[in-house]
Amino acid sequence: MNKQMDRKAFLQKLGLLGIVGLGTTSILSSCGESKDTEVKAPPAKKVTDPCSDYTGLTDIDIKTRENLKYVAKSEDAAKECTKCNFWLTPKEGDPCGGCQLIKGPIKPEGSCISFAPKMTQS
Repeated sequence: MNKQMDRKAFLQKLGLLGIVGLGTTSILSSCGESKDTEVKAPPAKKVTDPCSDYTGLTDIDIKTRENLKYVAKSEDAAKECTKCNFWLTPKEGDPCGGCQLIKGPIKPEGSCISFAPKMTQS
């Protein structure tokens, strides 16, 4: 039996096929790892400076450090991290502090382009 399909039925089947194809592609692409949340592998050599250990930081965290031009030693003593409004004091016994803008360990004598002097109360 030779049965012909009308135009409407053909377009409906074609549309359904397209939706199935897109859905399958979406599901398969979500199975891969996202580079935004990928954790950096620890460096091959042993880190002797805990303030330089970026283990556990994502690619985005490291890129933020680079974009804000964080350096471990400020060229200007007046712009060291400890004098910045974004500085987070280290926990007792920890040589590294933190920053409200940059994830990961921050050296007290470090600096970045987002330096904002601490506000003094009158």
